[in-house]
Amino acid sequence: MFRSLSELVELNPNFQCPNTLEPNDLVSFIPMGDVSDSGHWMTKRTKPLKSVRQGFTPFANGDVLFAKITPCMENGKGAHVVGLANAVGFGSTEFHVLRPKQEADARFILSL
Repeated sequence: MFRSLSELVELNPNFQCPNTLEPNDLVSFIPMGDVSDSGHWMTKRTKPLKSVRQGFTPFANGDVLFAKITPCMENGKGAHVVGLANAVGFGSTEFHVLRPKQEADARFILSL
């Protein structure tokens, strides 16, 4: 059965930071250089929420990051992000965020 990507994911979803997080709480930070072309993010960096809340791309546990621009996109840079500090992450503005809908498997989305 054919399905369009928009039926499986929400592209660059609106982000609401959990109210329980304080400005000095640590969140995950993923620059483009830390994302492999095999679907993983390699370095577990954290930064205070207040230092990344503006000017970076937000995402949450379970999201898929996909590079927006070449050559990173052509090289297949992307990652399924899980295990984020405080379940929240921020990263390069060069990422698209794909949030799988309930019936979609993030690992399948990443493999596309």
